[in-house]
Formats: sequence, structure tokens, C-alpha cells
Amino acid sequence: MNKREIVGYALYQIGKFGRKEPDFLSIYFHDPAPKTFTSILEWCKKKSYRFITLQECYAILSGKIRQEGKVAYLSFDDGWQSNLNLIPIIDKYQAPITIFVSIDPLLSGNFWWEYALADGIELRNKMKLMSYKKFVSSLESLKKKYSLERSVLTEQELVKIASHPLVSIQSHTMSHPILTNCDDEILSYELNSSKAYLENLLHHKIEAFSYPNGNFSNREIEAVKKAGYKMAFTTEYIPIQINHTNLYRIPRMAMNTYGGYYENLSKILGIWQDILKK
Repeated sequence: MNKREIVGYALYQIGKFGRKEPDFLSIYFHDPAPKTFTSILEWCKKKSYRFITLQECYAILSGKIRQEGKVAYLSFDDGWQSNLNLIPIIDKYQAPITIFVSIDPLLSGNFWWEYALADGIELRNKMKLMSYKKFVSSLESLKKKYSLERSVLTEQELVKIASHPLVSIQSHTMSHPILTNCDDEILSYELNSSKAYLENLLHHKIEAFSYPNGNFSNREIEAVKKAGYKMAFTTEYIPIQINHTNLYRIPRMAMNTYGGYYENLSKILGIWQDILKK
């Protein structure tokens, strides 16, 4: 075990005795290895969780249907090409997933932070604080400077994976900016254009949204509503409370793509975040 996994193991053992597993589990991934993803699904299965679709998630949280037993809602942010490797796993466990996709990376092949990281981690952190105009300018300069291997789904791959009965494709903006850094006009563009693009490409309504980087305020919530979305997901790790969860502020527990088994389990219990504050 590495140090993080040792800490995760210790926290999970503590959490097992001091915390109840959530009845409604909402977790999200980015580009996990098949082994990591399988281990989480296997744990859910052993703990008697039933995997639910985006539609059932909405129906439960909106009070349209009553929750039966323990449920787990699984989602992915960004639209990584490596997500294709997980299809046999969701088939095996009959586990529906939602993938929140950003459009510009779909077309260009890479995410903005990949270009920034090619220049150094400091630039990535700086770009998160930039105004939208400066962010776009910096990204264009980086694209001219670096040529990267594609990491994002292609349009054709997205259309194919969207046809899978266990996969729902939803919106994650056009360019994956920090929305709180955008003015009202750009915010509206990012929300409406990504929705329209996916609806035109996939021929179905786009009704759910995920806030890039987890950044939002009341302004962003109202903009998401105005754009016609029925629900939106955050990166907050607070437990979901039926009838008390804002449909435009639905929490999700983040699973570390490179984290170990016990680190992620301690995150499911919320004890990792509470003690380590991350």
C-alpha cells in the first residue's frame, strides 16, 4: 500500500463503525481504470445497492416515485476516451451510467488542462482563476505550442456509446470553463450551446448538467434552470436527503481515478473529506 491507501484503509475502518452507508449513493468518476471501477461496483453489489438510471434518480429526488432499498447513481465527467473500456463492466453489473460531456474537447481531442499541464501545473492553476477572455486566449496559444495525443471521445464514438441502453449522455458545457469566471452572456452560451449541440447530434433531449470543476453560485443555478435543464450535479460530498435535496445542486462523491480501493471507500463514507478536507 502507498501512503494514501494506508490512510484510506485506516479511515475506512474508523468509518465502518462510526458512519452509516448512505441509502442514496451518488458517486462520480473521470477516467478510472477498469480495475478501479470494477472494485467500486463490486463493493456496491456486496452492500446491496441497486444501480439506477438518471431518470430514476430524477424521479426519486423530485418525489415522483418512492425510493425502494439502497440505490447508487453513477456518473462520469468530461467524456474521456478511456470510458469506452468500461462498457463490458457496466454490462456485467447492469449498472447504468451518465457521462457529462464538454463539446470543444470532443472536437479538438483534448481538454484545456492537458494543454496547461504540458506547460506546467502552475499554469493550470492560474487558468482556473482567469477571466473567460484571458482563458480562451491562453488556451489558443497553448494549442499552437503543443500537439497532444487524443484523450477525448470522438463524435462517432460518442454517438455509438450513446446508443448503449445503459448509457446516458448529458451536458458539461462547451469548453469546460470555470463558470463563475464567465459573464452572463458567456454563461448562457456555454449552457445553451452545449445542450443544443448534443440534442442535434444524439436526437434526444438533454436534461441534466454537471458544473465544471464544481464551481457554481446562485447565478449559475438560475442560468441552468433558464437554459431548460431539469437537474444539475455538483462535486459537493454532502449526503443526499430525499425531499430536501435541491435538484440543481445534487451532491456527488468524487472517486479518485488514481486512488486506491480504501481511499475511495473512505470517500464514499465521507470520512476522507471530513478529516483531510479534500
